[in-house]
Amino acid sequence: MLRLSMHTTGLAVAAALLACAAPVTAQQLPPRLIRMVVPFAPGAFIDRIARVIANEMSETHPQRVIVENKPGAGGIPGAASVAKARPDGSTLLMWSLPTLVIRPLINSRPDFRPIEDFSHIAYIGGPPNAFVVASTSKIHTFADLMRVAKDTPQNYGTTGVGSVSHLNAAYVERKANIKLTHIPYNGPMIGDILSGVVDFGSLSASTVLGNVDGGTLRALAVGTEKRISRYSQVPTFKELGFDIAPIAWLAISGPAGMSPELQIELNKQIGEILARPRVKEILQQELIEPIAMSPQELTAFIRKEIANWTPIVESVGLRQ
Repeated sequence: MLRLSMHTTGLAVAAALLACAAPVTAQQLPPRLIRMVVPFAPGAFIDRIARVIANEMSETHPQRVIVENKPGAGGIPGAASVAKARPDGSTLLMWSLPTLVIRPLINSRPDFRPIEDFSHIAYIGGPPNAFVVASTSKIHTFADLMRVAKDTPQNYGTTGVGSVSHLNAAYVERKANIKLTHIPYNGPMIGDILSGVVDFGSLSASTVLGNVDGGTLRALAVGTEKRISRYSQVPTFKELGFDIAPIAWLAISGPAGMSPELQIELNKQIGEILARPRVKEILQQELIEPIAMSPQELTAFIRKEIANWTPIVESVGLRQ
């Protein structure tokens, strides 16, 4: 059975590793500037979150942490550059599910191997996918959408081919045996949803909160494990019978070969940052819920995500 959920074993593994590993002191951390590579342009969602974490790290870290943007090709070149860096902790990578998991599945000759070429450090979390319609739409519920799409093809907009939004909708289409037509956008699509140019949107929930709160859009389903308290009336895809919790999560990694002690120390620092009230508030505004994972748990989680998304990518016919 397909499962796209985030099960962790808690902090037991991390605690055991901390107990037996030699501690990393401030002097053992990289003695020079630390670069956090973001493989997307400044101002992008992932860039904003990276800058929050980098700024917080700079306040308490013995070295300054800066964000270095390396955009292009879905984040692949930027990520590949980190894979070739020295594994001393001076180069880190903030990346997302599409770059880390989905792009290598699409490309039969990927520029990097998600597991072997990186040292995975910390899970950040990310916004869930959501299906939304205009408040004036005759589709009021997810059940309405399923019923209509059984006979009449419904078109939907996403941020692009191979995005989490696209693959989730494709999965729902095949699982429910309905008729959907994908329309990828390179820019804003809210206006087309509101005007009825597209029947519904499959988008990051955080990008449509303002419209949902303002009453111009109506959410039909959201990709979290449990209902969001702020939107308790919106069911999850799992509740609706789809064994999927599509979240465009973010993670921080470094080049392969980083020492376990350094990974654990950075994991600890980032965990403390994510727990700070001012950071938690920013993440909550984006519907991001961090989950404590040790480096080993994060690596296992990524392996599971690769296994979970592989059949979806193949079913859509995106493998190149």
